[in-house]
Amino acid sequence: MANFDELSPEELQILIKDAQATLEQKQSGMRKEVIAQIKALAASIGVTVEIDFSSQQIQKPAQPSSRMDRSWIGSKLVKRTHCSGS
Repeated sequence: MANFDELSPEELQILIKDAQATLEQKQSGMRKEVIAQIKALAASIGVTVEIDFSSQQIQKPAQPSSRMDRSWIGSKLVKRTHCSGS
């Protein structure tokens, strides 16, 4: 690992740019592998899959404040009702 403290600001900018380009290439390769795996799995059960990249927004769902009284159902957060058996 390089000692970044010894690099000039210009050298750091070049390093960052090169690292970002390398990261994008690796992520693209990984994405292609995953897509191929998805399509192969789908084909193994006789279906086809179309992946639409027109909307590449990544959304993280909000986490419920308490797992004891809330459940995820689809994309909705619903409150569980607790029944006390007598």
